[in-house]
Amino acid sequence: MEATNTAYNILRKPAKEVLVTVISDLDRQSRGDDSVVHAVPIHYGLSGFSLSMSSVRKLLHQVVCAIHARRLNTKAIAFDGQFLEIAIADDNGKALTVSKFTKQFWEDVKSTDKKVKRETLMKLNDMPNIKNMEDLYHVFDCLRDRNGFSISVKDSAKIQQVGSPENITLDAEAIEIIKSLGNIDTSDLQDKTEDQNQESEDINLQDDDYEKALIAMLVQAEGKSKFDVYSLQKFKELFTDAKTINTSFTAPEMKILINLLDKAKYKKSALKPELVNIVSKWYGNGDSLEKTAKSPLNLKKMVQNHIKRWPIDAINVAYAQLKSSENHLTYGVTVIHSMDLGI
Repeated sequence: MEATNTAYNILRKPAKEVLVTVISDLDRQSRGDDSVVHAVPIHYGLSGFSLSMSSVRKLLHQVVCAIHARRLNTKAIAFDGQFLEIAIADDNGKALTVSKFTKQFWEDVKSTDKKVKRETLMKLNDMPNIKNMEDLYHVFDCLRDRNGFSISVKDSAKIQQVGSPENITLDAEAIEIIKSLGNIDTSDLQDKTEDQNQESEDINLQDDDYEKALIAMLVQAEGKSKFDVYSLQKFKELFTDAKTINTSFTAPEMKILINLLDKAKYKKSALKPELVNIVSKWYGNGDSLEKTAKSPLNLKKMVQNHIKRWPIDAINVAYAQLKSSENHLTYGVTVIHSMDLGI
């Protein structure tokens, strides 16, 4: 036993402070004069270098129970800021004030795995899976009566199909009128009008025109050219159809071919497929490349890619805004429950 006491005295840590509990009346005067102290110490405990709020709660609980056992009514409990935690959180650590809740909620948001937060934000625009009518009524607030329900567009007579701008033809006078209305760029309209004028021209190229084109291809080449060994007939075969023209000539070469003809024109902004169609129209059989419509960008995919590039602070803020209402509701239930228990 002596050895045990010796080991305990050696290993025990010295107290950092003493925690004293005192009681007094509401006026802090036990007899109404200054003849005695205003508060009576009834309990004390030695504190080490760390004192958890759980330990403080247990000490306080024992003191309050001892006071009640002696038929004393505890009106209020006061303490300094060191033990503020016991007033703003319950025994389970749940917040009892909005400020404490906000701090806890933000810490929870920051500690949540980044992958979980990002996937939650990216799934916001996912539509519910509707397989039958019951799913429809479950997900959406629909009006239903004994006659069923229908979805219709009001005043459908006012909805008209407007022609595509590609089908609008403007003559030179109309373009001048538009110019007079303000600073409007009409270059595309002018080019379009010129293209439409080209369609009305009779196209009938002779061998001399193809020979000029072959010579132009030889002249524009720096050094050796693939056209050095081409005969006139073989050169004309390059204009068999639009696909052959597309694989045989570059965009700069097609512009040279078009410039050789006085009546042929092209837009400055024309891309290779447009140049191919113009060259095929004048030098070939008028065949055109099939228009390859680009599939529209997926808005959902664009949003997801944008969210993936967000810094962690932006993800935290967005995730906190998303979850704040739900957590505020949980916080309100916790406070009401704690008040019912008298915590």
